[in-house]
Amino acid sequence: MNCMVSFIILNYNTPDITAQCVQSIETFYGNEDYEIIIVDNHSEQANYERLVQLNQGRHQIIRSKLNTGFGLGNMLGAEQASGDYLCFLNSDVQLVEDCITPLVEYLSTHSEVGVITPQQYRPNGNS
Repeated sequence: MNCMVSFIILNYNTPDITAQCVQSIETFYGNEDYEIIIVDNHSEQANYERLVQLNQGRHQIIRSKLNTGFGLGNMLGAEQASGDYLCFLNSDVQLVEDCITPLVEYLSTHSEVGVITPQQYRPNGNS
């Protein structure tokens, strides 16, 4: 089973944190068939330019002309996604292991499930 996942990350004035989120996906996601779409929710110009610099053209960046909030910002990314599954991440999320592959495997074999999430931990390691 090889399903493509579209990671959609909403950024608002957090280019360094967003870059850490992207790096964690690149480090820990076990499947090579994925895309990362970063939606910049109308950050200040300097923060947007820093995001572009950190990204180095590796992943798609969509810049919203307005700060449309969390829901619509994510939908801007979803409209551009080509994956079999969409994974919405806040920019401050960091994977510490490949928690996505088991979720994709579960979704692939349980068509009655529409939404799924991994265990989430605080920075101190507590859930």
